[in-house]
Amino acid sequence: MEDGDRVRAVAAWRLAVRHDPTHLQGWIALGDALFDTDPAFAATAYRRALDILTDAAPTAAAPAAEPDTASATAPAEPPPGPLAPGEEIEGVLNTVAEHLHEELGRAVHLSPIVARRFGTHAFVIATIRRPDGRRLDWENTPYADMSAADMMSETSMTLLEQQDGSWRVKEHETGPTDVAWLGWMHFHGLPQALFGEDE
Repeated sequence: MEDGDRVRAVAAWRLAVRHDPTHLQGWIALGDALFDTDPAFAATAYRRALDILTDAAPTAAAPAAEPDTASATAPAEPPPGPLAPGEEIEGVLNTVAEHLHEELGRAVHLSPIVARRFGTHAFVIATIRRPDGRRLDWENTPYADMSAADMMSETSMTLLEQQDGSWRVKEHETGPTDVAWLGWMHFHGLPQALFGEDE
């Protein structure tokens, strides 16, 4: 297989397995992968990503009705902020680790880079390592080809939602090389501050 064909095949595979319901990040990844080998196709992929973003942009809201006394005095939802140390952040990281264990077929340890919460949602970027702290071997995982082609990072990116007291994975990207959360932000109507880095 020619190098260009290999890159095209790997990029197409990446698109097919995206967790983003809009495939926004898949189109971006496909454009990135083919930027040097097939500029015309890359341009088409980028235009598709732009179309998705444009379609997902929030429209102007209708004028709000006059608030009643109860809603006018209701406290505003706290802005996004870091996950609380201890039980809260451990619960989120354990949920992501279990998701990766199921996906990769091996136990992992996560070191958080970003760990924030907004209401019932949490967002985490974490470095993926073996339980003993060594770098993960991607062979015999669904990402073996991606790793061999140097088309992935050693991190995970996850959006979670708390339901009935438990955290559940809503969106997940293993080894992202782009801003996967951009599509999630639009799709779920969440503030950009949720996805920013912790101070």
